[in-house]
Amino acid sequence: MKIVTRIVDDLLILSPSDFELISEIVKRSEVLDEEHVGKGLGSTGYEKSYLPKIAEPKTGLLRVDILDDETYDSYKALTMMRENAKK
Repeated sequence: MKIVTRIVDDLLILSPSDFELISEIVKRSEVLDEEHVGKGLGSTGYEKSYLPKIAEPKTGLLRVDILDDETYDSYKALTMMRENAKK
C-alpha cells in the first residue's frame, strides 16, 4: 500500500511510515499566515490590508489517497514500458 499526498504542486507517493513522519511534522509546525486588518492598515496584500502572523498548526493541510500495491505496480510497469519505448 502507498499513500499519495500533494505537497506544493506535486503528488508524492509515500510509504505509510514516511507519510506518518510528514504528518507528525505538519501537526507540530507553526504556519506563516496573514490577518486582514483593514484597507491601508497592513503591510501586504490587496490595498495593504494584511499583516503577517504566526498561526497554530493546521491539521487539515494534508489530503491523502490510498494506492494499492497492484495499481502501484501497474503504474510502475507502464512507466518503464514507455521509457523503454522512447529508447
